[in-house]
Amino acid sequence: MKEQEFIITIQPGNRQIHAVEGDNLYTVLLVAGVIDPQDAQSEQLCLERGVVSPAMDAAAEEAVFSAAELTEGWMLASQRQVAGDAEILLHGDVQEELSEEQTALGSGYGMAFDLGTGTIAAGLVNLDNRRIPLMSACPSSQFAVAVNVRERLRLAAQDAQVLEELIRYLRNDIDELTSKLLRRAGITRASISTVMVAGSYSMISLLCGRLPQPDSDFAIGRVESCTAADLQLTMIPGDAQIYLLPSVSADIGGDMVAAGLAADLLHRKDDAHLTMLVDLSMEGDIMLAGRGHILACSVPSLPFEGEGVSCGMPAVTGAINAVQIDDLVTLKTVRDGRPKGVCGAGLISAVQCLRAHGLIDEEGRLMEPEDLPPRVAARFRATASGREFVLLQKDERFPRDISITQEDVLQMQLAKGTLYAACCALLSAMDADEEDIGEILLAESYRANLVPAAVLDLGLLPAVEANQVLSIGNSAWQGAYLALSSRRLLEETEALAAAIQPFDLSTDETYADEFIKAMNF
Repeated sequence: MKEQEFIITIQPGNRQIHAVEGDNLYTVLLVAGVIDPQDAQSEQLCLERGVVSPAMDAAAEEAVFSAAELTEGWMLASQRQVAGDAEILLHGDVQEELSEEQTALGSGYGMAFDLGTGTIAAGLVNLDNRRIPLMSACPSSQFAVAVNVRERLRLAAQDAQVLEELIRYLRNDIDELTSKLLRRAGITRASISTVMVAGSYSMISLLCGRLPQPDSDFAIGRVESCTAADLQLTMIPGDAQIYLLPSVSADIGGDMVAAGLAADLLHRKDDAHLTMLVDLSMEGDIMLAGRGHILACSVPSLPFEGEGVSCGMPAVTGAINAVQIDDLVTLKTVRDGRPKGVCGAGLISAVQCLRAHGLIDEEGRLMEPEDLPPRVAARFRATASGREFVLLQKDERFPRDISITQEDVLQMQLAKGTLYAACCALLSAMDADEEDIGEILLAESYRANLVPAAVLDLGLLPAVEANQVLSIGNSAWQGAYLALSSRRLLEETEALAAAIQPFDLSTDETYADEFIKAMNF
């Protein structure tokens, strides 16, 4: 299915940017340089004509705008998704051009990549005007070796052939995404002059043809550069310059540095109120900035990218990413494709709905359905491994039922416990608590479309007000885009990497104490 593309016209200034159906409007405007992440008012906009999606959390907009303003079309970019051509009026001044010191790294076209362990995201960027004509993503082909990146690396350390496979899979993913975007843009590979790459330390090491070495200083604290020929990439000109964003350590990679750049954490480091950035992917990355520090840690969170889930899948076409239960069960999928499975956002949404109806108890057990409409109650069934809730029954077009099982709920509880406990540990390290948080920036893999209210309701994050949680999309890719578009910001990534302090959870008492408690709902 071809991605539906639309034009967003920004007023004042009559500037046009291209976007893809389902993209978070905040993300689109942020990477286009017309939203200031430090200015909450800059995401306030009015729909002059055209269409966007309904609000993901209507209460968040009702807390900001009066009833009259809502009637006039005022809304929050973070609560809306691209749904068609639209003309919008921004609350503040449009940032028409970046300053001279923010000169892009090349001319013609560039590519920005986020090498996630579960999903590879790519964007084609016009370096002459810094616009993003096209974006795409694909599941990592390294899944053919193992789901968990630690298992991939363990196997590669034992067998040189596995290492070669991991390297080839990653490079092929980059080539295939590049080829796809070039075809859609109608340009040739010769148009690409510069590439910016964000990724974990492990993924960057594999891209460069090596196993990650914890004692090595490769790409630690500094931007590395090479050419496409050095990496044996075939769809990018051999002499094209490739920049690899710096890692902080073997555990805190360039993807976290890129996310911190997009969230402007370096300039929030000395704020009295704390800014927390939480990236829900196969590795849950958390950073806490303020009071003179930027602390960072990472925890396993496979279910949040659909892995370890019975019908799980990445947030690609056909992945269920939202569930509503009333008299019927209503499903929403990525790009409105035929449902094929459940991504992390869909799992969160489904569990939150089941909890709201009392169908999951505090310990995570699926309960016997009572006082439910017959068509909803009929979706529960007993299996040898426990109850499950059927989201969609198989038919001639799809060969299996799509369900939420008891084991799926348990996997989410484990991931929820590690994530929440890690947030608490970082707060404790700064001698702070939930009341000291000014804002939580919720990042996600490409097209996951997490709903902050559902994440808060299930207790994945510290208990703050809903309007303090801002969904910002794929922040690692945004950081790669920003670094590609600005020499100053590329240099800033090294200062940011130096400022980030890795936090060890393995011996932290707060983390151990909170983990057990946080597993319950």
